[in-house]
Amino acid sequence: MAGSRKTVKYTADNGNDHCISVDESNIELIMGAQVPASGAYPALPKGTVPRMVRIEDQTGTIKRTIPVLTLARFTALTGSTALTLAAGDPDSGTAVRVRNKIAEKNRFIPRDYDTGKTDGDAD
Repeated sequence: MAGSRKTVKYTADNGNDHCISVDESNIELIMGAQVPASGAYPALPKGTVPRMVRIEDQTGTIKRTIPVLTLARFTALTGSTALTLAAGDPDSGTAVRVRNKIAEKNRFIPRDYDTGKTDGDAD
């Protein structure tokens, strides 16, 4: 659901804290009362994709991919975790479950300059 955005603290797998912008109602659904304030943390490094969960209702018509702010919460979430969409959500009262979990990814971006190293050929 597209709703109000909120900047929150995201703790990366390496323990560093960063700020990310998320949909407020979705993050509160996943994190509950554990939504940490943003503080003055840097943005996620370029190429880092936060850990996420995909949730879905029983019929498969409601599907959302939502970041999980801490590794502890990510570990605690399972397919049997009971979640209910809150009031104010267009689908309020609908029971959803964790369909799958997506681990944090770090995509290393190649440098865009000449290293100066030669490979031994004329060119």
